[in-house]
Amino acid sequence: MHQSGRFLVADCPSMGASALVLPYRRSDAVMVLLLPTDPDGLNALHERLSVKAFELRFREREVDVSLPRFRLRQVTDLRRVLPALGVEDLFTERANLSGLSKARGVRVTLARH
Repeated sequence: MHQSGRFLVADCPSMGASALVLPYRRSDAVMVLLLPTDPDGLNALHERLSVKAFELRFREREVDVSLPRFRLRQVTDLRRVLPALGVEDLFTERANLSGLSKARGVRVTLARH
């Protein structure tokens, strides 16, 4: 992909990088790309990466962006995520799935996203 335009950009001296926000077409989602300032600085950037490091002041700038085509795929086991969000009974005998099935004891045994 090659695109020129106005994008949100921030300098991140604490990480030794610059950040670029790329919005997805027809979506509210964005991709934040981090580019190490030093060509050999990827390991240092990885070590310095933290949530606090993302407290950045972005500004809009004219930028030329070139990225190779790539695909990300991640499978998440929701049995570990959903209980942290308060969804606890779904995976137990206490699950109430009567709206989906008249059978008793129906529960979810596997959930992936």
